Amino acid sequence: MSKIMKVLVALFCVVLMSLVFAGCDVNNGTATDSGETNLPETDIPAVSSSAGLAFKLNKDGQSYTCTGIGTCTDTEIVIGTYNDLPVTNIGGSAFFEQAHITGIYIPDSVTSIGELTFYGCTSLTSITIPNSVTSISASAFRDCSLLTSITIPDGVTSISDNAFYGCTSLTSVTIPDSVTSIGNAAFYGCTSLTSITIPNSVTSIGDEAFSGCSALTSITIPNSVTSIGDEA
Repeated sequence: MSKIMKVLVALFCVVLMSLVFAGCDVNNGTATDSGETNLPETDIPAVSSSAGLAFKLNKDGQSYTCTGIGTCTDTEIVIGTYNDLPVTNIGGSAFFEQAHITGIYIPDSVTSIGELTFYGCTSLTSITIPNSVTSISASAFRDCSLLTSITIPDGVTSISDNAFYGCTSLTSVTIPDSVTSIGNAAFYGCTSLTSITIPNSVTSIGDEAFSGCSALTSITIPNSVTSIGDEA
């Protein structure tokens, strides 16, 4: 079983057990009819990050940014907690051209993904971006040539320039209603992309946004769009 799958299974088991105990009234280890409990409330334990990853303490002193691969040699990367504190950002170029990486787990604590973060991760096949993420910077997934599908979370308001440039295996992408703009060359050269639906929230489509998408047979552009760039 892969490391990411083990993490997800472990989290599921913890949640399941918490639901089981939540349905029981317990007092000093024995069931009661009072509806009261003296068991302390416990949080679901956080997942630790892959050993060797590099981190930087944020200015708030209460969270970290993952800044790079460091000495980690794992092919499946887990970004979790560091020094028992949450990771809220994945820094620019953190995993730049790390062609050996096949999978990445991103926790719900992460709110932003920096520029060029996964640029050239040519073995990365899929990734789930949690709903906590509100910002995906330019060229974040550029040239991830084996990436087949991606769901953009509801909090993201714009798809930045070159975000998925050269993702030649990308066949589908889900754009949420929160997105208002699609940047320049956002899906440039996505030669396997066959169809895409642009939500009513989008008002602008940048230059070359879908240029070179040679397999694209249909696209729905809503009435909300007021600007379509050159060679889009």
